[in-house]
Amino acid sequence: MKTLLFIFIGLLLILNLSAQNKKPKEIKPKNMVFIPQGNYVDTFNPNNDTVSIYAFWISNEVTNAEYKEFLDYAETHPNEELSWVNLKHLKSIKYRNLSTSSIDRKEFTESIKYSEIFELLIDLTKQPYGDYFTNKKYSKYPVVGVSQKAATWYCAWKTELEAREHKEKGKPLYFGYRLPTESEWIYLTSQIQTINNDDNKKEIMPSKKGKIEVLGVRHLLDNVAEWTSTGSNNEDYQLKVVKGGSWTNNQGIYDKKLYTENTTKKDVGFRIVRPYTL
Repeated sequence: MKTLLFIFIGLLLILNLSAQNKKPKEIKPKNMVFIPQGNYVDTFNPNNDTVSIYAFWISNEVTNAEYKEFLDYAETHPNEELSWVNLKHLKSIKYRNLSTSSIDRKEFTESIKYSEIFELLIDLTKQPYGDYFTNKKYSKYPVVGVSQKAATWYCAWKTELEAREHKEKGKPLYFGYRLPTESEWIYLTSQIQTINNDDNKKEIMPSKKGKIEVLGVRHLLDNVAEWTSTGSNNEDYQLKVVKGGSWTNNQGIYDKKLYTENTTKKDVGFRIVRPYTL
């Protein structure tokens, strides 16, 4: 009887360890959810190719309050330099999931003082309401009027702050933050069980208000459209892919718009990704 009991306990331990191995092993980033690796069939490709996606963390739409922290930092640290990896270089594709602890990235790193970019961080003329960004009642609403370039700077700032904090506290360093790729966005959105464009509200809502669509993620196809890190094949104009519908229009999973990286719109915001450390 005791032998059977020990075998049963052993099996429970093995099953428990197996289940734990399926959970993320790294520290959960604040306000982000884990998306396991997987794949989807690209039905818009003539060959119906299967696209594989590595695991990643993703946020809901970045809010006015979260983005204001970035602006406040930039304003109070005008002479400090912000650095990021320039993914426009074709050779830098291997650095797309670059760890913040890596030093082998100097060839593709760009730096600029906050004072040089401050006026470019948000377009207050492209807001749903006149006081949308400044009024605290909209603090939990998605930030808009932000260009793709400014959204990239936000990711770089957040990466540097976390790396600095983790280093001071002796915590592990993880991959940096960035915008999702178009493929990651499609993969996540393809997990939505029921899509009904009639549910799209014709007014902008708080980022975390509304039904959960996938694993804690909201508003993939409504509220605000979203910048991605994916560019078009035309590098001359630096066109970037915008995915998802917004409170002003509907856009399906495979639909997209192309805007220059400096474009600002009153219905385009962004969410961020941090690649998962394998």
